[in-house]
Amino acid sequence: MKILLDTNIMMDVIEKREPSYKDAVALLKYVADTDVICYFSASSAKDIFYLVKRHTGSLEEAKKAIVQISKFVIFCDTTRHDIQNALLSSVSDFEDAVLVSSAEREDMDFVITRNKKDFVNSVVKAITPIEFLESLRNYPVA
Repeated sequence: MKILLDTNIMMDVIEKREPSYKDAVALLKYVADTDVICYFSASSAKDIFYLVKRHTGSLEEAKKAIVQISKFVIFCDTTRHDIQNALLSSVSDFEDAVLVSSAEREDMDFVITRNKKDFVNSVVKAITPIEFLESLRNYPVA
């Protein structure tokens, strides 16, 4: 199974944002202990780096955040094709449309996000971390 994490999932973990923190950590623990292939957009990694550096004022903390993320994910590139598809997409938020295009190109099973409403028109099903974990009883894990 292949999943793509939205930026907000990692930010929930990094900033320990409640009430979402617990579910995001449970998701990452599950990924670490199974054969689920977890992707994260390279452009989202750039955003995380910027946000952590701005919040902490520390280049080292920003680098540390990316190193921690890299322990759980494969960074997924953003291609010219993804940008072109996002411009034509019915997903209203451009950044989310780019993620959907990447997820579709990489044949991912789910986009994991806290904001499902942003992915209403996604061709790749968007679910929350808790919905993903609850669905595992019915989904064959490779």
